[in-house]
Amino acid sequence: SMKGAELAYHLLRACGSNISIVFIGDPNQLPPVDAGAMLRDAIAHGLAPVVKLGTCHRQAGDLKRNCNAILEGVVEPTVRTEVGAYPWYLRDNLNSPARVIDAVKGLFTKYLEAWDYDPATDVQFLTAKHAGPLGTTFLNRYCQWMHQTRLGETIGEPKADDGGTAVLMVGDKVIVVKNEYELNVMNGEQGMVLETRPNLVVRFDGREVEFAGK
Repeated sequence: SMKGAELAYHLLRACGSNISIVFIGDPNQLPPVDAGAMLRDAIAHGLAPVVKLGTCHRQAGDLKRNCNAILEGVVEPTVRTEVGAYPWYLRDNLNSPARVIDAVKGLFTKYLEAWDYDPATDVQFLTAKHAGPLGTTFLNRYCQWMHQTRLGETIGEPKADDGGTAVLMVGDKVIVVKNEYELNVMNGEQGMVLETRPNLVVRFDGREVEFAGK
């Protein structure tokens, strides 16, 4: 699903007439970073025979039911069928950035811990863009402010229009966005900041990694 048009073009150009290719993927997953959406378009336009695997063996329960409902255009609150916290809530009154931020703050300061979730290690917020009042840049700073306040640090509450970016502090949750082969840390790994001076030190799954000069 993440194969872009250019890579698909060069792959197919390199194949001879006696080679068969089987593409396996999910057109509902993330689109390619590059231009084009080869798998989705090939299925939509009937460019090759398609076999759809209809039985899900990986996920079960409420999450599976909600995912299937969304694909069918149905969005509704979860009917509780399992023990534990609801995995899905529908909030249809969050129709402004301010209301969304208030909901995030309420989750962080009240509900998550009541549901036995650690806001820093068990939870992720998903948003569609980097900029703006609901982008990753501001939400990262806002979540950092709530988390550091919880740890006893005093930092000012960020504003969406001040244009600032997060400065890492001890206790922050971080994600690697570039493979660091020399440190054996790969894109997507998540960790907790242990030190920021003189160098950044992050704990990943029980091992400490020092990012000298980063």
